[in-house]
Amino acid sequence: MSTEIAPVEQSVALFDLTEAAISQLSEKYYDLTIDGIDDKEGFDLVHKGRMHIRDLRVQVKKTHKELKAPVLQHGRLIDAAMKKIMLLLLPVYQRLETTEMAITDEKERLKRIEAEEKAAELQKRIAAMAAVQWIAAVDTIEPMTDEEFLAAWTIAKKSYDTRRAQEAQQAADMEARKAELDRREQEVTEAEERLFPQKEEDGAAERQVSSPVASAQPRRTTDCDEVGEYVRLVTLVPVPVLGGRGVMTSIRDARSAFLNRLRVISKTL
Repeated sequence: MSTEIAPVEQSVALFDLTEAAISQLSEKYYDLTIDGIDDKEGFDLVHKGRMHIRDLRVQVKKTHKELKAPVLQHGRLIDAAMKKIMLLLLPVYQRLETTEMAITDEKERLKRIEAEEKAAELQKRIAAMAAVQWIAAVDTIEPMTDEEFLAAWTIAKKSYDTRRAQEAQQAADMEARKAELDRREQEVTEAEERLFPQKEEDGAAERQVSSPVASAQPRRTTDCDEVGEYVRLVTLVPVPVLGGRGVMTSIRDARSAFLNRLRVISKTL
């Protein structure tokens, strides 16, 4: 099917009016003038020329309409044929489009599911790492296979269990040490109560005034025995490296009281 367009010169020839004829008309009428309102001859020539050009223009429009009518009809036929063909092709196109979009949508859905599963798996790995205090960059653990991650997590879990066991043992040792310190401090306290009772000191002072000779020797023996026991108890209580301030203060007070009492006893010996 030919779609060539005729040159403008060939199309002009269809109007039975050549450019040469138009040029002659221009030379005949273009320079016409009217010398005032009384120039009837000039007026008639201009009017006649205008009417001639008008008739030619009307004829050109008429010829244009006659020449274009079949072209317009042909154009309408072409438009109708195009619409008919498009309508005939539309169901096939829509069927193929629907089929293609179904696969495309499914691919997108699977891609979203895969991304969600990867995100969920990554969160599980992060939670598993937190459970054993394993610190690592996301970029490091994300590309790992399940086997690789499990192997690395197992190593971290063993290290974590070891630390926890050591911490538990340290806590147990500290608790046992504290209990032992409490027990020994209690023994020192009880020894202080036996060795330095206030009432006994008051009574002893009165007895010594009334009978210093009779009571001096037994008191020395008693005091020496009790002091020896007290010294043994005090020296058994170690100053704790990790103990509380209360224990250290109590032991320090007990030793201070022991030294003061020892000075008192030494004066009676």
